[in-house]
Amino acid sequence: MKAMTVAVMLAVLGLAGSVQAAGAVDTAERITAYQGEYQLANGDTLTLRRRGNQAYAALGNGDWQRIKATGRGSFATLDGKLSIHIELADDSAASGWVAQAGGNRPAPAGAQVASAR
Repeated sequence: MKAMTVAVMLAVLGLAGSVQAAGAVDTAERITAYQGEYQLANGDTLTLRRRGNQAYAALGNGDWQRIKATGRGSFATLDGKLSIHIELADDSAASGWVAQAGGNRPAPAGAQVASAR
């Protein structure tokens, strides 16, 4: 009975690792279309980039934070303190918003994406 419980637990843990890896690949693939710099309406800059199967975001000169895809054009930091939504137009224009919770810097809550570079 104990051996079977351990085998089931190992199988579940292995599956969880596979799901997490699949999520990282999904985020990396989704971020590809959104990589670059975005000028926010409040004057700040949002930068998104991909490194292998990982995606990262930085506000202004702030630290790079790992992000995950939360929907089409939507991303959030792993700690949930930064949420991003970007809509890309056919003419390379972008719109959307960035919201930051907590932290030491003023939160650009609801900051609008003004342009893409």
